[in-house]
Amino acid sequence: MAAYTKTTPGAPVQGFYTLGDVVTDSLNVAHVCTKTGFAAPIGAMVGNAATFAATPSVVTAGAYASGAAAGTGSSAVETVSGPVHKTVLTLADLAVNVADATQYGGTKIYDFPEERILVLGCVATLTPKTTTAIASTINSGVAGAIALGRVTASAISLTGTMADLTPSTAIVTSTTINVAAAAVTPVLAAAAAFDGTSTAIDMFLNCSITTATDIDADGTIAFGGTITFHWLNLGDL
Repeated sequence: MAAYTKTTPGAPVQGFYTLGDVVTDSLNVAHVCTKTGFAAPIGAMVGNAATFAATPSVVTAGAYASGAAAGTGSSAVETVSGPVHKTVLTLADLAVNVADATQYGGTKIYDFPEERILVLGCVATLTPKTTTAIASTINSGVAGAIALGRVTASAISLTGTMADLTPSTAIVTSTTINVAAAAVTPVLAAAAAFDGTSTAIDMFLNCSITTATDIDADGTIAFGGTITFHWLNLGDL
């Protein structure tokens, strides 16, 4: 088994390869040889064409660079197939601190690369869990909202850049401390393009409590679940 690189996208179109050889193309996609022979079109002519299976790879640098998880409790698995990145964030008790004085808070969970970014879609399944004393901080089973956006929360109503990666979605807080409430599934309705060439764009998980009397002191809501988004790195002109 041997490893090769090529300067153009796609599987090899010339040369002789043996089973298990790996050819990494210009988009960092690995093409694994599944049958010994000559690459097309020569292989087709002589009757023993090599075949290849593409395996998406994580890209860490260059024009198709990937991003990185941010925040304690956020981890990312990223794959790239051609120019399309698929990122799956897993949240494990990721804390969002909600201030009594403002009724909102936000936590950064992902850093995109410093490029122009086109987000093709985003869907999340998230469960809120109050981890502070319910009797004296965030009250039992009260109305709130969450959203994914490029900036941290700055108002109770999660709109604009606070909610441009998924819209504001209603939640109900825990009725018992450290017990998760019902899951919610915010979804980005349409693709969205962002200019991150001067400053890389970020993803924040934002949360707010609707009514002032429903929060009696600074509280914390921990989120679990997954966020899956597909995106393109359009480069930095």
